[in-house]
Amino acid sequence: MPTDNFIDVILVFANLIGLAFGVLLVYGLKRKWRWVVDPPEWAFAIYFPAVVKIIWGPKYVLSVAYTTAYGSLIMSLIGLIQTLIRLI
Repeated sequence: MPTDNFIDVILVFANLIGLAFGVLLVYGLKRKWRWVVDPPEWAFAIYFPAVVKIIWGPKYVLSVAYTTAYGSLIMSLIGLIQTLIRLI
């Protein structure tokens, strides 16, 4: 069905966005970007390490940011490979 292909293409793009987000976070963590390692409190709605900073303080932000980055990379890669196999 043509709609199945359309949904798979959307899934590929969504997984590519997640992959880019993970790569950006890992790169930002390696370069010690301030918004990644010390996120502002107003970013709590879009960035989970900001929530960690509010609740538990800045001590755990780095480990949660690494978990978020690598989790995004792994989940996006799994979804991308799965979708690409289905498209082939």
